[in-house]
Amino acid sequence: MGFPDLPWWAWAAAAAAVLAGLVGLARTAFRRAVRRELLAELRRAYPEARIAEETDARIVLRSRSFGEVGIRLANLYVQCARVGSTPAAREPVIRMFLAGLHERAADLGPLRLDRHGHRLLPRVVPESFLGSLPAEASILHRPLGGTGLVVTYVVDGPHSVAYVARRQLSELGLTEDQLHDRAMRNLEAIFQPAAVWRAAAGTAVAVQNADSHDATRMLLVPDHLPAAGEVAVLVPDSDTLVLAPVPGDGDWRPLARACVPNGGKAVLPGIPLRATRAGFARAPGF
Repeated sequence: MGFPDLPWWAWAAAAAAVLAGLVGLARTAFRRAVRRELLAELRRAYPEARIAEETDARIVLRSRSFGEVGIRLANLYVQCARVGSTPAAREPVIRMFLAGLHERAADLGPLRLDRHGHRLLPRVVPESFLGSLPAEASILHRPLGGTGLVVTYVVDGPHSVAYVARRQLSELGLTEDQLHDRAMRNLEAIFQPAAVWRAAAGTAVAVQNADSHDATRMLLVPDHLPAAGEVAVLVPDSDTLVLAPVPGDGDWRPLARACVPNGGKAVLPGIPLRATRAGFARAPGF
């Protein structure tokens, strides 16, 4: 039997389909290997841990050392792909990835204001983040105007953050408003208002401290604006805050095109905000 007589473009399309299939199989095999190595490392560290869920996107573990935790795998896949194709090359990446889980296990226990108060910070996340949480989760949050963002609260650590649940307010001995005020004071301590002044004066400024709190620093921008001042605010991902002059011609599209994630967790890509002393609003047309 001979090959069918097909035009060249049909052969090209068939070859592309075969190649795409092979790439997909290789990707699936790579991700399966990474998960296998991750689970092996977890079992060494926490022999009693049980897998409650395993998908291509995440693993959910239960352990008396750290309770129940969902581990999102997208960043791990990217990091492992960068270092090489062997388990030996991926091992230090996986261990670093799990540092936050080890930290959580070491810090397990009720929250105490004298122990954790200085580590309380707000955390700006997209509204969709709340929908991604387990049904039984009840983290404290408040909306941020009509921006599509909400303010949550975390206990900050060197390698990870732990979101504060409503039930933990009593452990801290705080009301919601008191928690918000305490977290905002702690955020002020790691904020440089000069960036706001420069943007209000006409210079675009990028704030990138690589501590996962840069987008959240936007919360302090209104307090440091002059009385009639306003600036454009871009928070495409958790590690990026860009402050810029408000477009004089009213065309926000160039800022929207520049509002793209650059490595951190996506926050509000493609949507610029306007900040004034009164707070935040989406740019006109967005």
